[in-house]
Amino acid sequence: MSSTAVVTLIATVVAVQGSSATIDKGVAEGLHAGDRGSLYYELRVNGERKRVPVGEADVESTAETVSTLHSVEGKSLRPGFQAEFEIPRERLQPPVESKPPLQPNPALNADMVTVSAGTYAIGVPYETARYYNEVPRFQRRLAAFQIDHAAAAEGAGSTPVTGVTYDEAVAACARRGARLPTEFEWEVAVGRGEAAANDPPMEWTASWYLPYPGNDHGEPEYGRIYRVVRGGPAGDAQRVHERHYFQPDARDPQIGYRCAREVAP
Repeated sequence: MSSTAVVTLIATVVAVQGSSATIDKGVAEGLHAGDRGSLYYELRVNGERKRVPVGEADVESTAETVSTLHSVEGKSLRPGFQAEFEIPRERLQPPVESKPPLQPNPALNADMVTVSAGTYAIGVPYETARYYNEVPRFQRRLAAFQIDHAAAAEGAGSTPVTGVTYDEAVAACARRGARLPTEFEWEVAVGRGEAAANDPPMEWTASWYLPYPGNDHGEPEYGRIYRVVRGGPAGDAQRVHERHYFQPDARDPQIGYRCAREVAP
């Protein structure tokens, strides 16, 4: 399998029974029974991390939020051990969902701005990136869409609504006949200036936290567990590309939302 066709996932052992172990749910959805990974643990030597190999482990079984490992050599496992897997990238791609079209409410969507269909640059080059999850820079085709000029505010004021969960943000947009923007729509709209950045909050997007195409730096959080949250201090262009991730039930005082919708052809 070529390096461009796989992605590295790193799982942490959280519970042990003999030579079998349960790994953290953050990567469980990307694994299949029979996958084989390399086991290791880390030590700090003179202030630097050193990886100590332990052996190999097979995935015994998988469920929606958990996977079970079994040591190939029958060695006893320990909580905190790491298991590194290489899996086909397509396993982490979210399924295409068929949803009924939303009915827009013009009165509630009057402050939306329109972003034309086109191919846009997403992410940042390796040499200017702050974090591994922002690379590489790639091109993404987007259909035309509309998006709120600013984050949702309280009443008729300018104070952003914060402390809402992902589902609450989705419901609030649905009441307007709208939806949350994808992280790519958010980045294009805010990065090009069609929509305003906010300071604070960060904002929910509809996207799962997945690696960018061509990014082979494994993160245990990748998968369909966390939603991407975008945004940060205004005036910092880099923040347009910065990706945060939270579980959908998180209620953080720095997270708000804005809504988007398709443009009728």
